[in-house]
Amino acid sequence: MIKYINRNYDSKINIEQLAVEFGISSRSIRKYFEDSLEMSSTEYITMLRMEKAKELLWNTKMSITDIAIMVGYSSSQYFSNVFNTYTGMSPGKYRNSWRGIIAEEKLYDEKRKYAQSFAEG
Repeated sequence: MIKYINRNYDSKINIEQLAVEFGISSRSIRKYFEDSLEMSSTEYITMLRMEKAKELLWNTKMSITDIAIMVGYSSSQYFSNVFNTYTGMSPGKYRNSWRGIIAEEKLYDEKRKYAQSFAEG
């Protein structure tokens, strides 16, 4: 079931659909998630979607709307609300904070290279 969710997190998934897909009761699914993962199926799916969204925000220049759709949300506004709840900041702010860190790292590397070349020369 986890593999199914991991492969289909970008689709509309709910407990009733999982129950039909796997031939078990929705109650059994709820119990499985609570006992095995200590979270609900909804929390698990949200976690997957948010981690993928974070990855896309770090590594691509895709629009937030496109990222929202890629991770299974039909509304970029709803996606942004969920993302903000999950991370404590908006998707745009999250993306910019990572760009700032990367820029700082590049500046540090340039300063280090300059200092090394100065020391050697």
